[in-house]
Amino acid sequence: MNAEANTASRQQVTRDVSPTYRQVLDAMTTLACEVDRVKRDAGFTAVLDTMSKFWEYSPFNEYLIDLQFPHATRVAGRKTWEGLGRQVKPGERPIHIFAPVAMRQPFIAVPVYDISQTCGRRLPSLDLALRGPTDVAAGLERAVAKLGIRLERFDGRSGSQGHSFGGVILLRRRLPGLERAATIVHELAHELLHDMRSRGEMVRGQLETEAEATSYVVLRALGLPSKAPAYIAWSGGDGKLVLQSLKRVQRAARRILRAYEPPTPRAQAA
Repeated sequence: MNAEANTASRQQVTRDVSPTYRQVLDAMTTLACEVDRVKRDAGFTAVLDTMSKFWEYSPFNEYLIDLQFPHATRVAGRKTWEGLGRQVKPGERPIHIFAPVAMRQPFIAVPVYDISQTCGRRLPSLDLALRGPTDVAAGLERAVAKLGIRLERFDGRSGSQGHSFGGVILLRRRLPGLERAATIVHELAHELLHDMRSRGEMVRGQLETEAEATSYVVLRALGLPSKAPAYIAWSGGDGKLVLQSLKRVQRAARRILRAYEPPTPRAQAA
């Protein structure tokens, strides 16, 4: 296939997957129903209840935890672990962080333990990972460049898979193809929908609902699975928020799909 024919083929595929308003409405209605179903699920409620028992750590305490226990994932005090049906293993050294208490003595050192230092009842968890390969991620990376946004990589063991900073998307290295595609679209949606001022004014539930709803529409158009229902519910969104953002999500999804370049027949899966 010559270069002109190849370009025409890619443009035709992009036009074919660009969603109409009716297609987006159908997708968003389905998504809204799924988000509300997830929020009613007993297992999901148990996960939220469990996570509410864990502290929200300041950047300084995160530094202290990493300094003392670099591989920590979930950290809490002894009583919290006991309330969750787990016991601190004998001989485990505590991780010390600072906690606020009163005006005269604003902070005191508090001992906490990582989940790996405990044993007992298994904690409910929510797995939001998308595993497996796809060659779509490379085309989405090209869409990022076409939309005038810089994409950079970062290393890390845990936490977010990507970040958006207004003109720059940071993407975790070595993500599986499906997770890489979903993360790229999510962060690209933030770039198209949310400038830095709006991010300070909008609540997290609305920000993440719009970004993940856009990701859902784009991935659905490209024939890929999505974690959107659970992620939106986890972030505080609901079906009503999904439908309130319909027009904004449609515009963002169309821009991404128009910029997307499908892989050539010889491209290998990421």
